[in-house]
Amino acid sequence: MPDATQIDIQEQPFLSLGRTIKITVIGIRYRLFRSIVTIVVIAVAVAFLMNIISESIIKRTIAYRTTDRLKEMRQATNWAARLTIPETMEQSIQDLADAGKDSPNYVERQRFGEFDEAAMNDLKAYCETAAMYLNFFTDLDYGRRRALVRYATGVDIFDRLLDVVRFNEFQTTLTEMKSLRFPTPIHDFQTFLGHWPTNEKALEKVIEAKKVAIAKVSQYLVDRSVKGQMSKVGGEFGNVIRQAGFELTDETRAVLAEQGRRIIETDQLEQSINNSAVRRDVAGYLDKLPTDVDLSVMWRLLERTKSATWYLEKLNKYSLPSKEIPVERLVLTARLKREERALQLAGELGEDVGGGMLGLGERMSWLVLASMMVCIVGIANAMLMSVTERFREIATLKCLGALDGFIMLMFVLEACFLGVAGGFAGTIIGNILGIVRMLIVYGNLLVSPIPFSELFVAMSASMVVGVVLAAFASVYPSFKAAKLAPMEAMRIE
Repeated sequence: MPDATQIDIQEQPFLSLGRTIKITVIGIRYRLFRSIVTIVVIAVAVAFLMNIISESIIKRTIAYRTTDRLKEMRQATNWAARLTIPETMEQSIQDLADAGKDSPNYVERQRFGEFDEAAMNDLKAYCETAAMYLNFFTDLDYGRRRALVRYATGVDIFDRLLDVVRFNEFQTTLTEMKSLRFPTPIHDFQTFLGHWPTNEKALEKVIEAKKVAIAKVSQYLVDRSVKGQMSKVGGEFGNVIRQAGFELTDETRAVLAEQGRRIIETDQLEQSINNSAVRRDVAGYLDKLPTDVDLSVMWRLLERTKSATWYLEKLNKYSLPSKEIPVERLVLTARLKREERALQLAGELGEDVGGGMLGLGERMSWLVLASMMVCIVGIANAMLMSVTERFREIATLKCLGALDGFIMLMFVLEACFLGVAGGFAGTIIGNILGIVRMLIVYGNLLVSPIPFSELFVAMSASMVVGVVLAAFASVYPSFKAAKLAPMEAMRIE
């Protein structure tokens, strides 16, 4: 019997990563048109994502700065309300939670409540927690809030849940809402409720003391307007405020006096346009009908020195109260009025920011998810077509000794390279579109507060998302290519 032929099985060779990448790049260049189509699909999806993220970041930044700027511009109005309107328990909690320990608001409340430093620190910490819980319940939709706490709102929720039976009902319902995440462990909330009666009394003490202070200010005002008295806060009225117990610093007095004076001037100017003679002259100056002349027309007219000077001459001609206002203050007041309107609009535009995924808002979050799904489907389709076109190539590689892992790696690498190119193009295009659109919407408000560092982080994240989406979408096509039988692929024409 002849000797059996000896079969020498050699160790399977493996190509280096560098050689694999080179082969992948050659394949991309060979199928350039289809590669470009895949890149475009990725770029469109990433551009959409980046556009939404960049707009949301800019809106959020402007909204925060808008809030601070409006507070500065409306200090006199806010103080007028503070000196005449008693605050609610919810307002007291939120204000103390937001107050810094060195702020006048903090010092004032400590004085009203007659607390020592330790008691005040404890009350502030408690209010910070209370504000967190109140914001949670406020942000709930009507159906969920009703299921959890029925018709209770604000601090009435805490009073309701002090009852053991109602708290157990709340806990059971909350457990059934799998998608709802409570801010803290439930036992921490239960501990918080246990301390609520004591802290509620402390807050009520502050509120009652503030009511007494408001009554003292009201005795001085009698029939006088509190806004009208703001211009005199640097003198007698300021002393009355301090004696009542309100914390009024010298710096704040100067700001309130200036803003109070501007409030009076603004009221006088807005009354002047109601004068029929002034309205007729403005209409002739601007070549408009008298019925078309309103407050917005007047404020735009006063933004320019030349037209403001002309308007002041008319005020002097008809001996109106606002004739004593210098032209420089007319222009400044008009420009501040325009800035205030722009800031108010910016705040309204940023109201939808903060919820949903990545703080994009609920609606935009769903749009982003939809765009990602479209991107995944598009890439998977392009890669499947690539597999179909390369049956013979795959079979040849397998006949030459390529393993399934090599075939799969080659397709995934190809998708990643396309993801890098598409992600880079998409982030640039989306970022530019987002900034340009926000420039159109916000105008001059966007010049200084563009958060370039946050946008750069968002661009990097969006590019990574593009690569990850491409790699994820290529898994099934790569697996299909790797499992292809060589002889079956060779028969396909």
